[in-house]
Amino acid sequence: MELRQLTYFVAAAEKMNFTEAAKSCFITQSTLSQQIKLMEDEMGVPLFNRIGKRIENLTEAGAILLRYAQRILQQADEAKMALNELQQLATGELRIGVTYALSHALIKALASFTARYPKIHTYMEYGTSAVLEQKLRASQLDLILTFHIESDDDELIKQFLLTSRLMMAVSDQNALAGRKEVSIEELAEQEMVLPGNEFRTRRFIDKLFKQKGLKPRIRMELNDVRSTLELVVSSNWATIVTEQSLARNWPHLMGIPIKGEDGKVIIQHAYVIWQKEIYQKKAARILIEELIKQAKET
Repeated sequence: MELRQLTYFVAAAEKMNFTEAAKSCFITQSTLSQQIKLMEDEMGVPLFNRIGKRIENLTEAGAILLRYAQRILQQADEAKMALNELQQLATGELRIGVTYALSHALIKALASFTARYPKIHTYMEYGTSAVLEQKLRASQLDLILTFHIESDDDELIKQFLLTSRLMMAVSDQNALAGRKEVSIEELAEQEMVLPGNEFRTRRFIDKLFKQKGLKPRIRMELNDVRSTLELVVSSNWATIVTEQSLARNWPHLMGIPIKGEDGKVIIQHAYVIWQKEIYQKKAARILIEELIKQAKET
């Protein structure tokens, strides 16, 4: 059994269509069908249930082979990357996921990184923590930057990056704009626009109010942090964000730290996260080092 045959089989299994699978592998349908048939003959079992010329689904044997084939192909790709790095190749691709709040920190690090490695193609994707983590686990991203709750997770490695204060953000025309701190009870009295429940910060905020037995006055929910801040600037509403979200220039926006029950300002922890069992690209390791360095200097 050859790697190219496993590639053809995985493509067919994922698309459940020989024609589409052949196109994705840049071969003819007849070539793909022939290679699948050779694999079935070699193993002595059918890999697909067929109705006429159409494939219906994987057989039990096909489902077992798919799990191993995907693992083998992934390890083959990792071996190629390791050999490329050994040869000091300056090309490659780095896929990074980041929440809006940490985009400023990432962009600062990327400026230095891309100056040193201009031929590495960098792909940056914004999203909520939950979506980014899902894509990381599916190997669609090499690393992500997000605020995260510490937990035991054998599949992910979390490298602490920085802490960020939880802030109430209001327009500089708001009556509370001059405050040095604000309590949870005072927040509950404000009309607010907040991120949706898919945001980890929002779930953290809901927990704070629930612990106090308070019901916040939420006027609107948005799934985009920048739009939320723009709305706050032009209204008398408030929102709750991490201080990192205000790192960019917002001249008419005021951030006021939120104090917890112990009287201390509430903080959240940001991490760089990657998969534990997946080969980590050299470019990813270098970028992580740059992120940590920048965070320490800030």
